[in-house]
Amino acid sequence: MTNLRKTLDILLIIVAFSGAVFLHVTKEPPVEQPQYTIDKKVGAVTSLEQSLKGKTQAEKRRLKGQEIAKIKSVARQNVKFSNADYDIEIVDTKPFDKGVIIFARAWYPSGEQIGFGEDGTVDIERFIIVNPPVLVDDKNGDIVRTWQEEDIDTGELITKTRTLREDPKQATLESLAHTIKVKQERFDSKKIVRGKIGRTTTTVYPDADPESTTVDGNRVKYDDTSWDNAHDALSASDSGNDNGANNGDGLRVTNRSASPIWIIGRTMAYFDTSSIGATDTINSATASLYVTSTSNGDNDGDDFVSVVQTQGNNIVSDTAVNDGDFDQVGDAIDDPTEGHDAGQRKDITSMSTSAYTDWTLNATGLGWIARSGEQKPAGATAGITYLGYREGHDILDNSVAALATNSVVVSMADETGTTQDPKLVIESTAGAAAEDVNNSQWW
Repeated sequence: MTNLRKTLDILLIIVAFSGAVFLHVTKEPPVEQPQYTIDKKVGAVTSLEQSLKGKTQAEKRRLKGQEIAKIKSVARQNVKFSNADYDIEIVDTKPFDKGVIIFARAWYPSGEQIGFGEDGTVDIERFIIVNPPVLVDDKNGDIVRTWQEEDIDTGELITKTRTLREDPKQATLESLAHTIKVKQERFDSKKIVRGKIGRTTTTVYPDADPESTTVDGNRVKYDDTSWDNAHDALSASDSGNDNGANNGDGLRVTNRSASPIWIIGRTMAYFDTSSIGATDTINSATASLYVTSTSNGDNDGDDFVSVVQTQGNNIVSDTAVNDGDFDQVGDAIDDPTEGHDAGQRKDITSMSTSAYTDWTLNATGLGWIARSGEQKPAGATAGITYLGYREGHDILDNSVAALATNSVVVSMADETGTTQDPKLVIESTAGAAAEDVNNSQWW
């Protein structure tokens, strides 16, 4: 009997010609193994990051979804991320052509289960994640990203570094935690119908470089002459950035003594929202940017950031930001329509760093979301939602104070996708004729 117990406590590793098969026999819960893909040609274990190299964004979205779906289920555990704090249980996962579908329960910090859906009766919510993240920050990680940012005060380029690890499970849990935090359809447990499954929440991330469907990035105008010349320009004067890890100089207004004197930057993020059925009703949406640093040199009440609609029917490309897009960030240069109530203008001073800043869209902003087959605005690519972000002085056409800089540095889509990429969370109700994503059915 003693020998039998010892036998039950060992980890048996059976190595086959095609690769390694792990058989874990133990009295303790098994240690979760990292998710890998197998290179069939050489029998080598390679990371998902390596497997995605050279693939199109469509292939990357599909492969990431397949890798996350290998998780299948995760027992209830606490997840803290970007000021979100919930217990989450993943009940099941399914891949689809643009990412992954997660079926999950969640609990408030008090221990009370969250009721999802329009009326709080949903026990298990269905979360659709388009272009899901698979990387998380880790100072000891083996994936290193480097990029250059312009120093706000000196104008010099500074090399920055970010260290990550590949962890599809943790990335999914972090994405879910923040998504749950910004959901409007989140109630107490009183009306939960045990076993009822939702079909309402879609989270979308932009493509990383090289893009094939959507993009995020910025364009910047420099001018030595006047605020008006910079603000009213039809084209940017800087090549900007749409392939870096961070948006170092994009979302800003600056007046400085060194040449150039005036600098105005605007940020764009486009989202493939075609997974939302054409007959679905959009109930709520939240746009989010992950803020890494801020500067608020002119704290005069105009120092806020708002969401506007980039004019997707007039931009040069859906998959690259261009100088000619500078005047298309918003439906007007002066006082562009904002996609949220005035109370959702985010004062730069109040923005937390190392966390998402979230804008809850109002009826106007919800009208910008393009469901399957829809063009928003008319003439744009169907199924793409075009958002932009501008600072308050830029929106109101009020010059920033002398020698002042207001800026917000945010994380942008990375090569494989991280839990800090720009995101759009949409809650919707399926129309009568709607079918499940990828025609898949659960249970």
